[in-house]
Amino acid sequence: MNIVGHDMGVINCGLDGVYLCVEYDLRQLTWKQVEHQALLAGIEFPGVLSAIRRGIWRFTERNELKNLAHWSDASCCNHPPGGAK
Repeated sequence: MNIVGHDMGVINCGLDGVYLCVEYDLRQLTWKQVEHQALLAGIEFPGVLSAIRRGIWRFTERNELKNLAHWSDASCCNHPPGGAK
């Protein structure tokens, strides 16, 4: 846990029973990097369900990073243009 907790971008790291709980800034660190450090520290992620969860999380992160890369301050359905009545 100390190895994972010292990475740049990790805000909070701890154990909740058998679960590794990591709060991190996605702009500085990705789950894939957290996983890599956890594996180096000897933390295992057993089972198919765990692999599926981690895969979904990595997919979600990729989408979030792509959305951040193409962010614009344009009008959209949640923010109508200023002057519209």
